[in-house]
Amino acid sequence: MLFNSYPFILLFLPAVLAGYFWLGRRSNLAPVIWLALASLAFYAIGSWQFVA
Repeated sequence: MLFNSYPFILLFLPAVLAGYFWLGRRSNLAPVIWLALASLAFYAIGSWQFVA
């Protein structure tokens, strides 16, 4: 998945941003964990080799 692809712009990015701002209302640590997991998921979608 590329940053300028439609799946990223229309699916992945809105889901990550919505989760980030929703979790940001509840605590300070949860959005950081959410972004870390979203980053791992992004690299996993491209290739499992990049996750490590």
